[in-house]
Amino acid sequence: MNQQLYQAGIIAIPLLAAEATAVPLYPNFFVIENQFGNTTAVFPNLTTGIPENTICVNINYKLVYREILPATNGKPESFIERKLQDLEQIQMPMEMILLAKNHAAVKANADLIDQVLAMFQFRGIFEELVMKIDRPKLDQILESINNPQPAETENVVV
Repeated sequence: MNQQLYQAGIIAIPLLAAEATAVPLYPNFFVIENQFGNTTAVFPNLTTGIPENTICVNINYKLVYREILPATNGKPESFIERKLQDLEQIQMPMEMILLAKNHAAVKANADLIDQVLAMFQFRGIFEELVMKIDRPKLDQILESINNPQPAETENVVV
């Protein structure tokens, strides 16, 4: 898998597309670009479901659709990213950041991370969006990290 698909400041978590949705272009990556500072925020305890004060870090994330366009008409293969939601700032429990520090950690903690991703609520066109890790794609990313291949693509950001 081309590493440009999963590049990020911190991590790009692959998302599974819902089979029945009104969303015309479903995001395929939840990208955490950076984290900064810490604060206390009310967050549901993942074991009990009861909201409680939790030590959190601020993160900037975005939802994107990324793909590699094949080479055609003498043009090289190219990477394209469609930003479906620009950078947003939220508070994330510090423990969650540690559970998603790299793709191996995401795989090891996938059930818990899916639980947190499902808590996101959106308005407008993403109102029906329920995020879940695309586990086969995560496995491909890990395979790509463990066995890197050189890639020649040009970058296009829309």
